[in-house]
Amino acid sequence: MAYVSYWGRENERTQRDENQAQAAPAHREHSLAADRYLTALRDWLFELESGTGRILDPRALAWAKQITVATGTGDDGDDARLLLGKYWWYRSKQTRETDERAIALGHFKAYCRTGDIEDIPESAWKPLLKTAVPEALEQHERCLADPTPSELDVVVHLWRNLVTAMESKQTAYAVGLSNLGSALLCRHSVRGLEGDLDESIILLRSANEAAGADHPDMGACSLNLGAALFERFERRFDAVDLDEAIDLFHAAKSRFPAGDRDHTACLSNLGRSLRQRFLHCGSNQDLDESVGMLRQAVADSKRDRLANSGHLADLGRTLHTRFLRDERREDADDAVTALRQSATGLVAENHDADSPRAESPDLAEFDVESLDVEDSQLAHILAQLGEVLRTRSRIVGAPRDLDDAIAAYRQAATVVPAGAGSGPPGPPPDPPGEALYLTLLGMALLDRHRTNGGQADLHEAVRVLRIAVDAAPRHHPVRAECLSNLSAGLCVQARRTGNRLTMDDAVRVARDAVALTSHRHVDRALRLARVADALWTRYERTRMKPDWRELVVAVLAAANNGTAAARVRLSIATSWGYRWADTNPTIAGGLLRNAVAALPFVVSRHMPQRRRREILAGHPRLAADAAALTIEATSRGDDPAWDALRALESGRAVLLGQIMDTREDLSALAETDPSLARRFQELCRAVDFNESADARGMAFIERGATDRRQHLASQLHDVIDEIRRLPGHGSFPAPDLDELATVDGGAIVTLNASAFGCHALILRGGTVSALRLDTDLDAVVARARTFRECLGRFADAIDATRAQREEAAHGTREILTWLWNEVTSPVLARLEYAPHDGGVREDMPRLWWAPGGAFRAFPLHATGDYGSATEPVTSMMDYVVSSYTPTIRQLCYARDRAVSEPVGPLRVVSVAMSHTPAFGPEEPAAGPMPALHHAHAEIAGLRERFRDVGASHIPLLDEDATLSAVEWVLPQCTAAHFACHGIHDSLDPSRSRILLNDHVTSPLTVSLLSTLRIETAQLGYLSSCHTAATSGTDTAGMEGLVDESLHLAAVCQVAGFARVVGSLWPIRDDLAASVAADFYGGIVSASEGKVAFDRTAAALHAAVTGVRDRVGAGKPHLWGAWIHVGA
Repeated sequence: MAYVSYWGRENERTQRDENQAQAAPAHREHSLAADRYLTALRDWLFELESGTGRILDPRALAWAKQITVATGTGDDGDDARLLLGKYWWYRSKQTRETDERAIALGHFKAYCRTGDIEDIPESAWKPLLKTAVPEALEQHERCLADPTPSELDVVVHLWRNLVTAMESKQTAYAVGLSNLGSALLCRHSVRGLEGDLDESIILLRSANEAAGADHPDMGACSLNLGAALFERFERRFDAVDLDEAIDLFHAAKSRFPAGDRDHTACLSNLGRSLRQRFLHCGSNQDLDESVGMLRQAVADSKRDRLANSGHLADLGRTLHTRFLRDERREDADDAVTALRQSATGLVAENHDADSPRAESPDLAEFDVESLDVEDSQLAHILAQLGEVLRTRSRIVGAPRDLDDAIAAYRQAATVVPAGAGSGPPGPPPDPPGEALYLTLLGMALLDRHRTNGGQADLHEAVRVLRIAVDAAPRHHPVRAECLSNLSAGLCVQARRTGNRLTMDDAVRVARDAVALTSHRHVDRALRLARVADALWTRYERTRMKPDWRELVVAVLAAANNGTAAARVRLSIATSWGYRWADTNPTIAGGLLRNAVAALPFVVSRHMPQRRRREILAGHPRLAADAAALTIEATSRGDDPAWDALRALESGRAVLLGQIMDTREDLSALAETDPSLARRFQELCRAVDFNESADARGMAFIERGATDRRQHLASQLHDVIDEIRRLPGHGSFPAPDLDELATVDGGAIVTLNASAFGCHALILRGGTVSALRLDTDLDAVVARARTFRECLGRFADAIDATRAQREEAAHGTREILTWLWNEVTSPVLARLEYAPHDGGVREDMPRLWWAPGGAFRAFPLHATGDYGSATEPVTSMMDYVVSSYTPTIRQLCYARDRAVSEPVGPLRVVSVAMSHTPAFGPEEPAAGPMPALHHAHAEIAGLRERFRDVGASHIPLLDEDATLSAVEWVLPQCTAAHFACHGIHDSLDPSRSRILLNDHVTSPLTVSLLSTLRIETAQLGYLSSCHTAATSGTDTAGMEGLVDESLHLAAVCQVAGFARVVGSLWPIRDDLAASVAADFYGGIVSASEGKVAFDRTAAALHAAVTGVRDRVGAGKPHLWGAWIHVGA
């Protein structure tokens, strides 16, 4: 740039002033003359319109010509245009001269740009429209292509006048209204005036009504109205606007032929709006349909490179959204390709439209930094490309993606114009692009430093993050995010270097970020956590007490922030809870209880089950650790046992609890308020997606996405509050744990194993007591593995030598003796239960076991003092009738459905598979299954028993035992008996299954059973292997889903069976038939003609005792597998 000296500028200013001084007298002279002639012509027109003047008065012609001469063109002001237009209009009507008529219409057209059309003679309106509308359309198109505020004001005013001149019955009237609405919408996009947006929608609705179904421009009218409604939705998030916009886009699309530009616009708008509806309501169908629409828009716009670039960008963004939902590599790859092609198209447009390289689909063909390009849209696309690559590197692990992402962020920061926003043109508050892209670049560099430890990346990350803060306007929302990210980089640098000044800087910057964040902001918790990280970094070195106090306050405020995403609260609470577990168990226990409370919201029931399992596996023993720390924090003033039990009830069996809650809470809510239930589910799905870590990263680039996240969080909070005000929904969506205090009918013992202590929580008579067990987590886990290995060796040695079988039996007896001494005997002592001599008695107390973690591997009812002999001196079965339950909540669920004598006819379904088809070669358990020779006899004995009490019996044997048949008869049954093989899948418990005749193609899995609803069921008897086995009993699954009880017996209970008999490990076919026969003999009374379902636990206890006496009490591996689950 050339600079002019001070004296040169002063000489230019002096010369300009002299020229203006010389011209001033002439200008004033012309102006005075024009005023005189205008006054004369105005008076003449007044006389004419009053009926006293003459149209062809020569004086009027002279004045008109003099005005034209004095003003140069006659366009010097609205007054001159109007007076001259009126004169020439009236004169042309007398003379019939077309030239004079054209002059009049020219003046009127000019006047309409800023004046009021009602000042123009009404007789001129119709011919004026014929000439003014085409020119207005041209000016409208120019404004849409390159909108400026002043030009948009003119276009809006012009269309207002033209619409006023139109008759409502005219075909053009609807088009005029639509164009006026479109112009107002465009002005809103530039100036951000909400009044323009609302008026635009009102006018566009009127245009649609005026057009009618047969109007040739109905498609354009619908398209414009849909665009306005979609724009308003993006500002205010009213779902009604979005739904109507989508309907209008569909209607408009049908009006245009395929390949037409407007048809492509409809496809594009549909794609964008359907994606938004997915983000707000979580409808998977919407997102898939969005991808299809945008793919078609890309295909149809190949000849228009600029439009094609925009459609490719939309497609890339939508594919990225679907990749975040499904994590399918092909979606990420297609998103990267689409965004590269979109950026290439814009670069080619800026570089050289005629260049052979302009058609290249490879962005690498262009050195973006060497081009003289400043394009906010290109910068936005490059940043999106960077975010997709960064996400793909995290999820898929592509090694070069993070490097490519950093390069894309650099390019975005290079090409963004100074002061430009981060998105397409729009009203404030678009984030300043430079600040946003630099902070994304800095965080990507920080990611690469964490991956490879490169010091250069760390130094550059901090430097870039500082520049981002400087580029962010002081009061813009993006500044808080830039400051928070800078504090994260400074913390990493401070820990690496130990520099005290860097630590101080990190604390100051983190505090500034929180100071700029409102208390209800969705990211406040995350920024408070950054303050805590900075303070902790400094505290570890200085041990300053003020830092500690502020640190604790920040952590607790973040963990308890109600507007924060559950994922964020879970992460904060777990990281700080475990960090302080050894030094401050009181605070740590509270934090982990907060984490447990957040877990069901993170592991949402709307997520795919695979993703839910992954999240739960990432937080093993969370509830167990929260409960143990709560008990160990003896300084607590309130009762720690209740808090510990609540934590275990909230954090155990989450997947099973969600199935149960869906049946109870959502079903009840749907009956009370269906629309509220539907809205709650939609918001849950939307929040789940929008608050995932990777979706949150993309949200910073997308215009309005932060507002969307804030809106969704606020809406979910408000909807939950509204639901809780309904009768019977006071704790929704969390379980109402107050009901635990009312549980009676026997003691319930919850066993908990944690690195911070092992405990038994005993609930009896509405009170809870905590019993510390004299063992530790390592001992429990080690013996659980050993017990499983012993059972496995025994199963493999069925046809082997007696010595091998005895070795396996000895291992089980040794572990059961240890359990008796360390766990179950102390529980009996606390309960003050005494042994019952003389076998099974009616007055034996009931005891429900709710074991957690590795404790679930053991048959607690079979524990005893085996000593060195094969027969136990005493055992649990001498004291109590044992039952099991995954959680106390599920026991309450079962009790609510249990009756002692069902009303109505008894229907018994029995399913038996004496020979089971082999698995396919792709299955882990491929090969033939052993025959169940006693299965038919087991069913025959059952049939005889129930025939004596008049029950109807529906047998499904061998070939008849198909999935479709079972699904048909189960909903009608009172009791169901399965004599089949069972398979437990430790890696995916939802795929555990009962093997029917068509199990290879149609398996009866846990997932399928969980969908059934059997209202009349009282008893489910699973005479199959592994039907009560869980992942906690498997070495492979022990470190993952240790607190999940997703097995066949538990899911049968959720399906409706109040009482279920299952097995912990493989059972012998002949013993299974014997136990079943004795069991049904204990509940079916021919003399009384009834079935005592309330005696199922005692009947199983007696049946197992009988088998134990026959095979020997020293062989618990043969008789200890059977358990009773439920009421």
